[in-house]
Amino acid sequence: MDPGFFLDLLITFISILQWKQRGYISTPHMISIPAHPNPLNTRG
Repeated sequence: MDPGFFLDLLITFISILQWKQRGYISTPHMISIPAHPNPLNTRG
């Protein structure tokens, strides 16, 4: 497995756990959305 992909997946997983603790994620389908901010996706 690509170390970079694994690291990104791990960061995303940890971020999702943090989001869950704050109550942001309430539906299973949202787990497919990267939890860490992506500058490319903030341009509306």
